[in-house]
Amino acid sequence: MFTDARQYAEAVKKSYRKDYWALQPNHVEIWTEKDAIIGCIEPLTRELGINVRVGRGFNSVTKRHDIQELFREISLTKEQICVLYLGDYDPSGMAIEKNLREQIDAPFLIKRFAIHASDIREFNLPPLRAKPSDSRSFGFLRNYGPDCVELDALPPNELRRRSDNGVRALMNTTKWERAIEVEKAELASIISSVELWNKLPAVPPA
Repeated sequence: MFTDARQYAEAVKKSYRKDYWALQPNHVEIWTEKDAIIGCIEPLTRELGINVRVGRGFNSVTKRHDIQELFREISLTKEQICVLYLGDYDPSGMAIEKNLREQIDAPFLIKRFAIHASDIREFNLPPLRAKPSDSRSFGFLRNYGPDCVELDALPPNELRRRSDNGVRALMNTTKWERAIEVEKAELASIISSVELWNKLPAVPPA
C-alpha cells in the first residue's frame, strides 16, 4: 500500500524491469530436482530473468499438465523451448528426467547440465551406492554402474558456471543488448514523469 500517488510513482521507478526474453527466439527455463541449490543460482537467474522450477521428486499429473499447456502456448511464438535440467545422478534422479521427457506432451528440449558420471572423477565427489530398496536401481546399475551422487555435492560455483553458460548459449546477444538499451530509455522516461509528478502540489486529505 502507498500513502499517496507520489510514493507509488517512486516505487515504480525503483522496480521497473523489462522482460529481456520477450524478443528472444528461444524460451529457456532451469529445472532442478531439489530446492537445496536454489540459493547458489538465484542471483544468476534473477539477473538473467530465468524461470526456475523445483520438482522435489516426481511432478504431479496436474503440474505436468500445466507445464504442457504453457509450453504448447509458448511454442506458437518461440523457435525453441529449452529446459536446463539439474538433478541427482542416481536411480530416481535419472528416472525423474526420463519421466519429464516422456510425460509432458509439448515441443521442448531438456538438457541435463548436472550431474554427470564424469563429475564424480573431475571434482572428486564421494560416490554413494544405489539403494537396493529403490525399484529403479536395477536399471540404473545396468546402464550407469553403482556410483551415485546427489546434486548438492557439485561445487556451487560450478553449478552457477554451467547455468550461466547454458542460458547464454541459447540467447540472441544482439536482441538482448537492444532490450537493455530500450529499458534504459523507458526508465529515463519513467524517472522524468515521476520528477514532474513530484512537482505537483500535494492533494490534501478529504
